[in-house]
Amino acid sequence: MTVGFYELPNGSRVQVNGSGAYCAKLVLYFMLHPIDHFFEEKDEPVRSCLAALRIFIRNNEIAHLTESWKYGMPFYDYNGKMLCYFWLNKMTKQPYIGFVDGGKMIHPVLIQEKRARMKIFELDASTELPVNTLNELLREAIALRKMK
Repeated sequence: MTVGFYELPNGSRVQVNGSGAYCAKLVLYFMLHPIDHFFEEKDEPVRSCLAALRIFIRNNEIAHLTESWKYGMPFYDYNGKMLCYFWLNKMTKQPYIGFVDGGKMIHPVLIQEKRARMKIFELDASTELPVNTLNELLREAIALRKMK
């Protein structure tokens, strides 16, 4: 049994008792920022899909978006205003990207359901990202943000 004290990024210390592998996994869990943990805790193929979507959003050429952690989920802001977020459909367990001003967006792939303000674009984690569609959606969402 391994006993150790580990310092976390926030400066606090945690005592861990258990096997070496368990300790390492527990320390990694605490060291990750909540936004990183959101991605790491998912099972495949959802993890890979969300990771690819994250890289796509962060490195898109349309506009610089800032990643943040709000309401317990990853958000992407444009000029300090919330633009979109990632989440999982509770029924299908598939990832989706939600657009904050989606209610004003007109695109055939967007789904509103019972949401008043937002619309979502559901993804299939087992297929490649629909890059062209994502670019169209980002352009439209950013254009709406620029008008405000």
